[in-house]
Amino acid sequence: MLRKKFIFIVLIAVIVSSPLSAQILDRTVAVVRLERTVNIGTRALNRQVGLFEAQLGRELNSEERREVLESMINDELIAQAAARAGIEISDSQLQQFIDQERQGLGPSVTQEQFQMLVEQQIGLSFDDYVAELRKQLLQQRYIQETQRQRLENIPEPGQNEIRRVFNENRSEFINPALVRFRHLYIDTRNMNETERNEAAARLGRVWDATSQDQQAFERLFGEASSSSEYDAADFGYMPQNDRQIRQIYGSEFVDTAFELDVNEVSGVVRSSIGVHVMQVTDSRPPRFLELDDELFPGQQVTVRQNIISFLMNERLQSEFQQAGNEALRALRDEAEITVNESRL
Repeated sequence: MLRKKFIFIVLIAVIVSSPLSAQILDRTVAVVRLERTVNIGTRALNRQVGLFEAQLGRELNSEERREVLESMINDELIAQAAARAGIEISDSQLQQFIDQERQGLGPSVTQEQFQMLVEQQIGLSFDDYVAELRKQLLQQRYIQETQRQRLENIPEPGQNEIRRVFNENRSEFINPALVRFRHLYIDTRNMNETERNEAAARLGRVWDATSQDQQAFERLFGEASSSSEYDAADFGYMPQNDRQIRQIYGSEFVDTAFELDVNEVSGVVRSSIGVHVMQVTDSRPPRFLELDDELFPGQQVTVRQNIISFLMNERLQSEFQQAGNEALRALRDEAEITVNESRL
C-alpha cells in the first residue's frame, strides 16, 4: 500500500503534448471543479504511476493506482483553493528556498553542483524539481495561512521529555573528527584540463617563491585581497567522513587536511573544484556531546536546542498533517469531483 500523504509525498503531473494529440491519445479519468474545471487525463495518471513503479520496482495494483489519482485530485484542489485565497509563491520566494537548500550543503556548493546532486539523488530533472518544489511550497503556505491559529498554539516540550530523548539517543549526539583550515586557492570549476594544470603550476610558483612556512602563509593570506593570482578564505570546520564534502571536493583534499598538524601548511593540493594551499588552524577528535554542548563548532546551537527543535518539528508535522487532511475534507465536500472508474 502506498502511504496516503497529501502534502509530503512528491507528485508530478506534467502533460507535454499538442492539443491534437491530446484529443486523440488522452482520455479523461477525473474531473475536478472548485473554482474552475480541470480534467485529469489517463496519460498524466500513467506517468505518475510509472514514477512510483520505477521507485518500487513493480507494477501498482488497482487500489494503488486509485490512491495516486486521489493524490492528484488533492493537489488540484489545494492549487485552486490557494488561488482563490490569493496565496501564491513568487519566483523570488522560490529562489530563496532553493538557495537555502543549496547553502545547507556547504558554503562552496555552486548552483551547477546543486543541480547535479538534485538530479542524482532525487531522480528528477532540475526543472521538474523546481516545479514540484513550487507546488509543495504552495500547499504548505495554504495550510499555514488557513490553519494559522492551530499551528501557532503547539506546546513546547518539558525538560523531562528533553532529557528522555537525549538519554535514548545519546550515542547519536557525537561530533566526528573535525578539522578547521584556511586556504589559498584558485577556482578551476570552469577550466579545461590544460587550464587546471596551469592553475596548479601558478599557485605552486607563488608558494615556492616563499619560505613555505606559517609566516609565509600568513603573509600570502593577508595579501590575497589585492592579488590577481589567487584567492584566500577560512574554510571553517570540515567533518572527516562527510560523504557530500568528499563527493564535491574529492578524497585527496579531505585526507590531506586531516593529515596536517595544527598550524602546519600543505603544499599545493588539488580538489575537484580547485587547487589549494591549506593551513590547519584547529583539529578535534570525535567526542560524545552533553546536553548544553554546541552541536557543531561555531553554530551556537546546543544539543538541548536541537532536541527541542526536533520535538517541536515532530509535533508541528503531526498537526500540519491533521490540519491538511481536515482542509482537504472540507474542500472535497465543496468541490465537484467525478472519477471514471473504467479508465483507472
